[in-house]
Amino acid sequence: MGQLIDEKHPLFANFPTEFHTNWQWWPMATQRAIILPEYKKSIITQMDSYAYMRPMTQLLECRCGRGRLLLSSMGLQNLQQYPEARALQNAIYQYLVSEQFCPEQEMEAEVLADLVWKNLTN
Repeated sequence: MGQLIDEKHPLFANFPTEFHTNWQWWPMATQRAIILPEYKKSIITQMDSYAYMRPMTQLLECRCGRGRLLLSSMGLQNLQQYPEARALQNAIYQYLVSEQFCPEQEMEAEVLADLVWKNLTN
């Protein structure tokens, strides 16, 4: 049904956007989302059907143990023919090496492993 974007997130310093998808999001918006076991604040929240209202994400950051993680379901590596996908991937890489990449929320390793496994086998 669409995406809600945390447009004030530091990641978007190098990829200007609004709080909703528009023309530059089309290649990424058509990709799959991850259904979370519980609500987590996402950088890009996938809006589910009003009949289900499941917590879904396309881009999420978290801490896990002593590590930091950015989880994406957009498959940007498979969208390199689109300049907007390359620009978003570049913005993500710039954010990951910056001091601003400091996720606040935490996710347990077992939950992450389950999310990855479910999304690899579906």
